[in-house]
Amino acid sequence: LPNISPTTVTFTDGETWTTYGRGSEGNYTTGVGAAEAIDVRIRLECDHSPFERLPLPEEEAPALVVRSTGLQLEVLDLPIGGPKRVSLVKNNGTRPALQALLRAVFAKGDFREGQYEAVVEILEGRDVTVLLPTGAGKSLIYQLAGLCLPGRTVVVDPLVALIEDQLYGLNQHGIDRAVGLSKRTTELGLTKHLLGRISEGDAYFIFVAPERLQMQDFRDALSRLTNITPINLAVIDEAHCVSEWGHQFRTSYLTLGSVLRKQCSTPEGDPPPLAALTGTASRAVLKDVLFQLGMKEHNEQSIIKPTTFDRPELRFHLRPTAIENDEATLSGVVQSLPGMFGEPPQTFFLPNGAQTYSGLVFVATVNGKRKILDTRRLVGGIVGDVGIFSGTPPKGFNRQSYEREKRVNAQRFKDNSLTALVTTNAFGMGIDKPNIRWIVHYGLPSSMESYYQEVGRAGRDGRPSECLLILSEFDVDRNRELLALDRDVEEMAAIGTGLPWAEGDDVTTAIYFH
Repeated sequence: LPNISPTTVTFTDGETWTTYGRGSEGNYTTGVGAAEAIDVRIRLECDHSPFERLPLPEEEAPALVVRSTGLQLEVLDLPIGGPKRVSLVKNNGTRPALQALLRAVFAKGDFREGQYEAVVEILEGRDVTVLLPTGAGKSLIYQLAGLCLPGRTVVVDPLVALIEDQLYGLNQHGIDRAVGLSKRTTELGLTKHLLGRISEGDAYFIFVAPERLQMQDFRDALSRLTNITPINLAVIDEAHCVSEWGHQFRTSYLTLGSVLRKQCSTPEGDPPPLAALTGTASRAVLKDVLFQLGMKEHNEQSIIKPTTFDRPELRFHLRPTAIENDEATLSGVVQSLPGMFGEPPQTFFLPNGAQTYSGLVFVATVNGKRKILDTRRLVGGIVGDVGIFSGTPPKGFNRQSYEREKRVNAQRFKDNSLTALVTTNAFGMGIDKPNIRWIVHYGLPSSMESYYQEVGRAGRDGRPSECLLILSEFDVDRNRELLALDRDVEEMAAIGTGLPWAEGDDVTTAIYFH
């Protein structure tokens, strides 16, 4: 502390000045004396609301005004920078206090459904599972709770794009003490620097993929961190991936709950509460997520569910087409968008700040039948400037140069300087951009959960948005027979895989990859 501590600190009640001076060993001694020259004035006004008018400056010295929201945290023998955990003392003033923070930090007037209850569960030190629709503000839950509790917050995200989007969103609210560790930061040579920031407690929010928790250098950084300050919360974002991906190609998800509890505990072995957030989990998936993470229902608020998952602002359209006509159908669908919104086609696709009619075109694969580059060419002939985004580069692209290009595309799209993006599902989860007005699926998504996630990017500001699905079918009657309710998956797969390649369509492809 000597490097950042002032040489003198003076307190006054308006009449008497009590001055503390820092000695050579960093300790402070007190004395009573006259007023000295003031470098910074700090006014403690804990009995004033953060929304009352600020006092007029009394002197030329800059002033910091400290006020309280009244949120009561139970702090027992907590040393400055100590590793012990604290919890909320809930009373009638809890909601107004949290609403004050919500307004002051995030510029939100009030909580949406389920947000307040989830925040309180976390502040009271209990695990919570949050199952709310896409666009319902799940990220705000851990952001607000993490800022309220002493310590640092660890967030596990499945995609690099989602980590970068969360960092961007926090930065938009003035919170820049957050770091994200990913394959991208490793390639840029930033790992050592970022691990240093984590171990020193500089970052309030730490974003990682589940595989990062298996790496010893990250575990060492967490160990050093927990001896300085507690990890107040461990978050599993897009928690349905625990079940949907953990049993297949990302096995780190299967041990995530136990690893987080062990690596994020205080030196005394006190683990942080876990918050599992998802917008798409069937009953079976939710049950498996809770089992894999070791989360139990402590009370009726342990699992936060909405009254409905309906998104009335989203309007859905199915566009069936013959295989040979799918490119023409895509062009026709994109050309029809201005009319759906009652806007002239000459200006509809032009960037216009927050009023831009932003849109996404989803393709199933990068280099498959509907190639991402071919799709950009088709859409770009109508829209104009169109970006691409995918986890892996298209054929012919240098991997490093493509990494740079796709991030530029994503940023331009978020900043409304690029109207449309052709993308795989790498951009389909958790991305928070309020003015996405239209989404086109060029082919059948891999599952209903994926479809709900991807169309959930639209209409996050509550305004009407259009969701169009182009479905190519070789034989409608054959597909109706394939998808009959009395036919099991193995039988469908046997029929689908036995068909000639030329007779394949979106339905048989989905069955093949099921």
